[in-house]
Amino acid sequence: MIIAMKKARLVVLKEDQSRVLQALQQQSIIMPIATEETPPPPLLDDPFIQRAEKTLKVLKQYQAKKKLGSTLTFTYSEFMEKKEERGLLVEETEKLEERRRHTTERLRTLKEELKDLDLWKDLDLKLSSLSILQYAIPHTGLIPNYNLEKIKAIFQEHAVEYTLLGQNIRHQALLFITYYEEDAQVVELLKGVGFDEVLFPKVDLTILDLITDKETELKQCEDDLKSIEASLIKMGEAGHELQLLVDQMETESVLKQTPLTQTLETVYLEGWIRSDQVETFESLMKKTVELYDLDIVDPEAGETPPTALKNNWFTRIFEPITNTFSVPYASEVDPNPVMAPWYWLLFGMMMGDVGYGVIMLLLIYIAIRVMKPKKGTKALMQMIMVCGVSTIIWGILFGSYFGVTWMPLLVEPMNDPMKMLLISMAVGAFHVLFGVGMKGYNLIVQKKYFDAVADSLSWILIILGIGLYAVGMMVPSLSTIGIILAGMGVLIVVFTAGRANKGIAGKITKGLTSLYGITGYVSDIISYSRILALGLSTASISFVMNLLAGMIPPPFGYFVGPIILLFGHTLNLVMSLLSAYVHTSRLQYIEFFGKFYEGNGTLFRPLSLQLKYVDEIHHQA
Repeated sequence: MIIAMKKARLVVLKEDQSRVLQALQQQSIIMPIATEETPPPPLLDDPFIQRAEKTLKVLKQYQAKKKLGSTLTFTYSEFMEKKEERGLLVEETEKLEERRRHTTERLRTLKEELKDLDLWKDLDLKLSSLSILQYAIPHTGLIPNYNLEKIKAIFQEHAVEYTLLGQNIRHQALLFITYYEEDAQVVELLKGVGFDEVLFPKVDLTILDLITDKETELKQCEDDLKSIEASLIKMGEAGHELQLLVDQMETESVLKQTPLTQTLETVYLEGWIRSDQVETFESLMKKTVELYDLDIVDPEAGETPPTALKNNWFTRIFEPITNTFSVPYASEVDPNPVMAPWYWLLFGMMMGDVGYGVIMLLLIYIAIRVMKPKKGTKALMQMIMVCGVSTIIWGILFGSYFGVTWMPLLVEPMNDPMKMLLISMAVGAFHVLFGVGMKGYNLIVQKKYFDAVADSLSWILIILGIGLYAVGMMVPSLSTIGIILAGMGVLIVVFTAGRANKGIAGKITKGLTSLYGITGYVSDIISYSRILALGLSTASISFVMNLLAGMIPPPFGYFVGPIILLFGHTLNLVMSLLSAYVHTSRLQYIEFFGKFYEGNGTLFRPLSLQLKYVDEIHHQA
């Protein structure tokens, strides 16, 4: 249900500001709002938070894998404690990462240089001797292997002395010497067939000397890289300190952006609190400060308070489905208590297999216990887990056990699709009726009793009447009741749908044309045929996988069959889960919510600790 909101107006001394805000944030009890007098909050874009986040990503590569089920927990005092070492850890990690990056890049360059020099290791001259001679010019370079014969012909034609050196899959290295008079002509001819000159530094070293120096530097870089990575691994052991630091800085950032109005000696805070937490709020203030002024008032006319929901565990895990569509408006009826069981029912009906339901139930239960996911992820996992129960129930009714049919209690979808279609449409009709009924309930809560009869009861009578008339083909007594109910609904629509129009003719005309709305309801009910389609899809793929596994003759079937079953059913389960999630949500959003739900509310988000990495804060008394 939606909890009524109250507005809290709090005045405290400036000297108590920090203590009060921290207490409110720790308890997550108030959602601060800005007033006309409140100055705009400071624009905080702390680059150190981004630096710490980046550092965490670096250290994550060197951290030991987190044990399944382990959690990062602190007391509140530990969480808020400032430690200079955490900031130094960020700076030191940044330096090490920069060194690692440069060292890795240098290693890559050295390996490429050594690979290039390998072609020239047979050149046993000091590189300084390759300078221009008195009558000739030495050249070193590479030529494509496929042009080697052409270049030899050029050398022979111009009487050029040359030496072939190393060769790889693409190039041939060579040294040649030309006379001054022919140098330009020969080089131009060689470039025409792919010659690429290579220049070496004029040093008193041979190629082998260069290779030795670079290999020594390479070894030093490798040792440095090992030392850097060892330091990063050691720092990774303190990664939880950086996780705490990021959450701590984000928490402080939220506090700094809390909208406050300040006077010379006091601080004024205004915000929304839940009506069921008023006493808790007052008690908290008494324990936190001695001198304060607190005023709790109802929302003023025209104000739109945020929406706070309070439901049982089952309904609560389905709330994200509604919030994904739109948060309930504070003044309307919470749709979740009605939506949750319908979502649970339809999801299981689309899956409809005992084996898949058992896997959903057990595996996700184990995953929650081991992984300990946080709120959003945990709610989604719990929702799928409880839908596993619905899947088991419908699987028993359909007699489906991993695609094997055994004693169906209601219908066997693959062998009797028409009956399955009728059941799907009947479920859809009741779902739509609940949506129309919720519209009437909302109108009654708003004390619009006539509108509830005209816009809700009328269509309930028509839909129910048509349904009973259809069933009456098998049970004649129901046919008469159906006609009476539908007739009553039609009369109500004809005489009330045009109540906003002027003149009797206008009212009646509007009433008659409004009857066309029955086509929309029929279309909505037909949409529930997707239950049949998805149920048949899941069952048929399961059947095919079982058939394929059974077709493999022994002895290979003993090994290949289980692999086919494991892969096929896993794939089918994943695809079916995704399809059931999407299509069940669609039926809620369009066919169900479309009848009564407005939404467009704002979720109640109180000032709270920002825990992205830390799992839990133990609040001290």
